[in-house]
Amino acid sequence: MKVEVFRKNQEAREYLNSVDWNEWEKVFEQTEADERKRGDQQAGHNPL
Repeated sequence: MKVEVFRKNQEAREYLNSVDWNEWEKVFEQTEADERKRGDQQAGHNPL
């Protein structure tokens, strides 16, 4: 049982280490910017 849990934790750790966090950060920043823009338009404040 413990070995199985350890193996799963090891797999999760290897996966997290293999993820390109810089790519994710760009995606999050873009999403936040898009949501902010959408919120501004709904409120009638269009900066453009």
